[in-house]
Amino acid sequence: MNAPVGKTRFSREDWLMLGLQSLRQSPQARLTIDALCEEAKKTKGSFYFHFTNMEAFVTALAEHWFETFTLELIRQSEKRPTPKQRLDLLNALAVQLDPQIEQGMRRLAAREASIRTICQKVDGTRLSYLTKLYSESGKYSAEDAKAIATIEYAAMVGYQQINPDAKPRETAEMYQAFLRLTGRR
Repeated sequence: MNAPVGKTRFSREDWLMLGLQSLRQSPQARLTIDALCEEAKKTKGSFYFHFTNMEAFVTALAEHWFETFTLELIRQSEKRPTPKQRLDLLNALAVQLDPQIEQGMRRLAAREASIRTICQKVDGTRLSYLTKLYSESGKYSAEDAKAIATIEYAAMVGYQQINPDAKPRETAEMYQAFLRLTGRR
């Protein structure tokens, strides 16, 4: 997920990709207009063409994170015919997500109420979808589907917090161990 630094014209999407990349590298120090423009080798005018100010950029960045790290995974999963296949694909995609971007977004949410609202929307959407998949499997009551979805999601978010540098393979292995230990594999 590298922003196309050096392009003649920088699109809104390019700025957002650069924002995620910067958030990943150093969430506090690099997420400024000056730092983004320096990294992109673009003028502030290029930035302001797409965003009215830094607050608008950060909000757009959080919405972009919601779209690409949550809604896109759900859309891809929904292409599978059964709840189990959808859940398997969702989990395969989720373990590929960059935990440093997730952490950076949560750090932003701790400082900014508007980002906290988007982060809560992300968490709610992810939990609702997991709950739906477990409910549709026919193996769990509505209450148990919500509980197992919450436990699974908390384990994933917690794993990202304690092991932010984990490679996707390591995360996938830990997730498989989680499934085995919870009797779901």
